[in-house]
Order: sequence, then C-alpha cells, then structure tokens
Amino acid sequence: MDHSHNLFLQVAVDLGLPGLVAWLSILGLSVAAAWKVYRWGISQKHSWLAGLGAWLLCSQVALVIHGLTDAVVWGMVRPAPFVWILWGIAFGAANNIVRENIKPIEQV
Repeated sequence: MDHSHNLFLQVAVDLGLPGLVAWLSILGLSVAAAWKVYRWGISQKHSWLAGLGAWLLCSQVALVIHGLTDAVVWGMVRPAPFVWILWGIAFGAANNIVRENIKPIEQV
C-alpha cells in the first residue's frame, strides 16, 4: 500500500507525533486566519474579502473531511503544494487585515 487512507494518520507516519502536532497547529491557525478574513469582510461589508474568507474556510473543511477517508493530498504529492498555498493565502490575507492595508470599498 502506498499510503494510509487517512490524512492525519499519514502525516503522523511521515512526520511522527511531534510533526502531527505541529501540522495540526498550523491547520488550526489557518482556520482561525480564514475566520478572521471572513468576519472582517462581513463587518466591513467588503464582499470580495468575505467571499475569500468563506472560500478559505470551506477549503479547510473539505480538506479535513476528505482527509478522514484518504490522504491523496499528502500521500501522493509529498510537499502537498495545494495545502501550503491555501494556508499561505489565509495567513497573507489575515496579515493584511491586521496591518490595515486593505481598506473597505465605499458604497456608492
């Protein structure tokens, strides 16, 4: 068998328990960042950022649910570029919100 059919088990096999804890920490932080982007977009009536935050949250949920039954994202593609890109977008968007670089679009 090439890989286990559980994302979390596969990460634990490849990285050990400390690696699994670190990976789950990054997953949790990226969900929190996506939630921050979504809530900021809603509160500022910035529909594009609210949509981005919703997309990031739904992508994380899909990753976790799919990961319960298969590990293709991790097991077949070792660096898992999609996951890291997704997390990078979440952290980057949340960082821009914290820095207040993104101003809400004025309602016309």
